[in-house]
Amino acid sequence: MDDAVFVFDTESDYATNWAIDLWKSLKPWLGVSFREPIAGTKVFEVKAPNAVFPVTPKCMENEIVREAFKAAVDTKKAVVFVHDISSGCDLYEEVYKLPEDYKKQIDKIMEKDKRFMTYTKDLFEECNDMLMEKMALNKQAADMKEMAQKRASQRAIDIMKYSAKVAKARANAGAKRKYDLCITAANPATSPEGMPVVDALFNTFTKLAPALGIGRYYGEKGNPSNADVRQSFNLVFILTKDALTCQELLNDLKAALEAEANILIVHHLKSCPNFGAELAKCDDQVLASCLHRSARFTYMDDTAPSVVLGILSPGTVKTDENKSPRTRQALSSGGGKQFRLEYKNFFSLDLPKDGTGQVYNTKFSDKKKDLPGDVDKNIKELFELYDPQKKGCIGWPQFSEVDRIVVECLGGQYEEMISRRAFSMMNYPGLTLESEISFTTFHNYHAFVAKQMGALEGDKDASMHYKYIVDKVKSSKKGKRFLKLFDLYIVHDESKSAKQFCKLLKASMRAHTP
Repeated sequence: MDDAVFVFDTESDYATNWAIDLWKSLKPWLGVSFREPIAGTKVFEVKAPNAVFPVTPKCMENEIVREAFKAAVDTKKAVVFVHDISSGCDLYEEVYKLPEDYKKQIDKIMEKDKRFMTYTKDLFEECNDMLMEKMALNKQAADMKEMAQKRASQRAIDIMKYSAKVAKARANAGAKRKYDLCITAANPATSPEGMPVVDALFNTFTKLAPALGIGRYYGEKGNPSNADVRQSFNLVFILTKDALTCQELLNDLKAALEAEANILIVHHLKSCPNFGAELAKCDDQVLASCLHRSARFTYMDDTAPSVVLGILSPGTVKTDENKSPRTRQALSSGGGKQFRLEYKNFFSLDLPKDGTGQVYNTKFSDKKKDLPGDVDKNIKELFELYDPQKKGCIGWPQFSEVDRIVVECLGGQYEEMISRRAFSMMNYPGLTLESEISFTTFHNYHAFVAKQMGALEGDKDASMHYKYIVDKVKSSKKGKRFLKLFDLYIVHDESKSAKQFCKLLKASMRAHTP
């Protein structure tokens, strides 16, 4: 006989699919059997010792679910409520939609026995172990507990192993920072749920990864013990309800991005279940776009080791600066003529709010102030190199590549955050990274750069600079990867379903690999 049966809202496709996914995730848990959920079930036979009720929107209004709950209570089965927090429903509100006749039994389940739990697919192992603890398992209880302890022990071993690799990479890095990771959260006055998570993660890192240097923000501005976000290549920030309305946290995030730090988001699921809704509270659309592309780790109570393991997984933590050899050579040589990129430090970061800054409105109508012909020619050729399809516009990936080459060839230190800010203010305030800019806008931008370099005063270095950039781009595009217009070509059988699937695949790849 099965150890448990799932009782779900059969009238909802979402609830049915969620119950099936939950059943599939429990298959590796040997020694405990669950009855397979079947779509369109008319009656739930509650004969197993445990009745698991996935709580989804309006699930308790289903008569089939109500009848199953009545049968489970009358036959004294162990009832467990599994709350699907990602659905946006409230656990208590949904549960107490059951008939008033069973309020006493519901109170006992919720208040005395505590047979309810929050479930998320991002932490399915931990959630499944919690489910085993809530269920009435007589013979298998000890085995389930032992298996959970083995999984926890393996996570601790993996954390130690991965942290050693990070520490070794830090020791061999060309640039040194005080901390491997810096943990921060919103001011407690704005969002009080963040600081307990900061303490939990800090204590877990200190206990399980002692080889790493961890800094944290203590929640009080001006505290001498606060870590500076610029002293680490990685900034871990706790996303809680209204956290992105805290100006102190936004300033820390911007400072980290300007220093080319790696942003890692720890999403406090119970505080703010809807990740997209919290990002929408960020007024700075450029910053919100950056956060949308950052790695996200789900956090719930007692899951700090799993979050730490996810953060330390290979390829997640940044251990060295990612400047190209050209930039390093320019910064270390100290010789040769270099230009002060004042437009980078002032105009791009402090543009007027209406987005019509001097960078984009500079006109060269007067013949005496026209750019030299060779500079104009090189700017146009540079644009055409990144517009092979002759669309007359380019996107953020092309603009950022050109901007990096321009800055590095001048001996400057490229800052991606500044480029993102400049790009976002090209035409309108808050232009997202998915937008495109025309040749006119591109030309005005680089015309201003050439002017700052002294092109209008007859400085030949500006002409040489842009000619060198064009040559450099042409040389880089000689590689095999650049012989084609596309990095990936999708082939399908031209059926209706295949076309729809390919469109979704293309949209997903555009969003996640711009």
